Amino acid sequence: MVLQGHSPFKQLVDRYENEFIVAVGKGEPAAVMFEYGFKNVLSIDEYASFFEDIDPLAKYKKWTSKLAANQSSTFNKITQTKSLYSQRVQAAFVVSDSVDWSRDIQVLCDILRTGGLPGREIGNQPPLYFAHDDLKYQATFPSERFGMGAFRIALESIFNSCMLIMQLTKVISRQYIWLEIILQLTSKVQGRPGIPGFPF
Repeated sequence: MVLQGHSPFKQLVDRYENEFIVAVGKGEPAAVMFEYGFKNVLSIDEYASFFEDIDPLAKYKKWTSKLAANQSSTFNKITQTKSLYSQRVQAAFVVSDSVDWSRDIQVLCDILRTGGLPGREIGNQPPLYFAHDDLKYQATFPSERFGMGAFRIALESIFNSCMLIMQLTKVISRQYIWLEIILQLTSKVQGRPGIPGFPF
């Protein structure tokens, strides 16, 4: 018996066996999940390919043009019977290291923010599971490489920043502070009263 980082996902089959889920990772993460007993699963590559312009950098990624030829029979079955635009992702599983961090973080944030329906309004966040949380690992390159834990940190940081911005009515950033300083100085030079509450 071989145990891998994603082996514990087998324990979630009862919960998600027939639910629509997305699998992230190198190789064929959807095939791994299908072998575990999940029946309604797409890889993030397949899922993202269904949404035009979900990845604003796709045109610069030469390897993505090959994805259409590699779509699984599950993808064909799901897209023939149901519209992915109306089918909520019930959970996302990071099975192995992401190959395309920018796209995967973007799509996962879309899924998490919208309750599993990218491009829609904010909804309840579906669960997100990671096979492991290794920050770094030793590969053939002499220095350690960033692993799934680093991907999780990046995703979490971006997601939390996006959610914080959406919750605030006004974002105070350096640009706004700088603009306020410029307006204050301009007002003084022109002999007008400054902005109330600003120490100039």
